[in-house]
Amino acid sequence: MKQELRKQKLRERMSLSAQEYGAMSAAVCENLACVGRITNARRIMAYYPCRNEPDILPFVNRCLEKGIKIAMPFVTGDGEMKAVSFETGCATRKNRFGIPEPHGTCGIEPEDIDVVLVPGAAFGRNGERVGSGRGYYDRFLSGMDAFKAGVCFDFQIAGDIGGEEHDVGMDVVVTDKRVIGETR
Repeated sequence: MKQELRKQKLRERMSLSAQEYGAMSAAVCENLACVGRITNARRIMAYYPCRNEPDILPFVNRCLEKGIKIAMPFVTGDGEMKAVSFETGCATRKNRFGIPEPHGTCGIEPEDIDVVLVPGAAFGRNGERVGSGRGYYDRFLSGMDAFKAGVCFDFQIAGDIGGEEHDVGMDVVVTDKRVIGETR
């Protein structure tokens, strides 16, 4: 079920026109700015959008302007992901999946991250997440106390999708149309 759901939602996301994508991404950024746990954070781990994931970089730039520290994912050679610092103008290099990563920046300890913005292929109304299928976020988020915010377009909400033991749920899910879950 998860594989079919993933394929369907990724197909829908990739079919967005440039105009739809831009407008919906802007709405996601506005809704992120309405979540107090996110806007009151000291350090947020964000992501670089790929494969038509919501473009949250305008929100990231606003956070940087407000003095909120930003981290980005960095995929290591051992199938794991770590957080590295990110600043405006930071040099990036594409990883083996074609996703830009900050290059030459220092690592951030997971306990120093207040909020993690997590992309996904689909999300359930109870915070369940279907990712890309590689498990990087589940391994990274496992055992973290950070506030976890799933980020997607509203058509990626798929009701109750269940989950497996290793799946890490989200505290909120932020879309272009709504915020699902506790926002304080």
